[in-house]
Amino acid sequence: MSHARISSLTAIHLIGRGVLIETIRRKEFYVLLVLMMVFVLGALIASFVGIKQASVATFLLNLGATMAGICAHILTGLTAARQIPNEIESRTLYPLLAKPVERIEYLLGKWVSTGAAGCFVWVTLFALAWLAVPRPPGTYSMPLLLQTLTLQCVSLYLLSAIALWLSLLAPQGVNIVLLTLLVGFGGKAVNFFNARFSGDSFSSVVDWFLRYIPSFGDLNTITRYTDGIGPMAAGEFLGLVLAGVVFAAAALMAASHTLERRAL
Repeated sequence: MSHARISSLTAIHLIGRGVLIETIRRKEFYVLLVLMMVFVLGALIASFVGIKQASVATFLLNLGATMAGICAHILTGLTAARQIPNEIESRTLYPLLAKPVERIEYLLGKWVSTGAAGCFVWVTLFALAWLAVPRPPGTYSMPLLLQTLTLQCVSLYLLSAIALWLSLLAPQGVNIVLLTLLVGFGGKAVNFFNARFSGDSFSSVVDWFLRYIPSFGDLNTITRYTDGIGPMAAGEFLGLVLAGVVFAAAALMAASHTLERRAL
């Protein structure tokens, strides 16, 4: 077997391509697509019958966009959580690392492709919901729509990075439960503890700890968009993007360190 060094981009591309092929072969995307098509059919029927109140259209758009975001996060979390454990179990990881491929390149390939799959699902399902629901002209902000699409993609890549790291620390079932709690209730838990320990002698310690818990809720601006609120200021938007990038980078570095120390 030749051990000639291949370029990092080639290694990341080949690993990522394998993940995308595997994702296409699995049925999760098609199941999620069927679920979204049920919503689209209902929205089209409602539009044909006639939506007389703007609040109903807003509710349908919010429901469809929220479903699209949830489906994308489910697919991303499941796909990322099983990547490394499945390859260790089937022993397909060892030939990859013997190419030779650096472990950080291996992780980046997995991360880029699982995040890209999630973003594809998010944009596709959101477009179906967005097109199915009637929208009065000028009701919704196009700049905020672009911000919403971007922040959800940041959220998906952040979820992928955390899922890859946790997959090296916990069994797959535990990993999925932790991801569900973090995405669904992480922001609420942070707000609860901030309020609970505000002014307490331990408030500084609690505040320091909570800063290291990413809040997926901050990256979800779907309700803001469907409520017809204007776009975020550039500083606020870029701050959220930067926070997501920093948390994702930290999770990837932690995963790389864990993978380096783990006996394979």
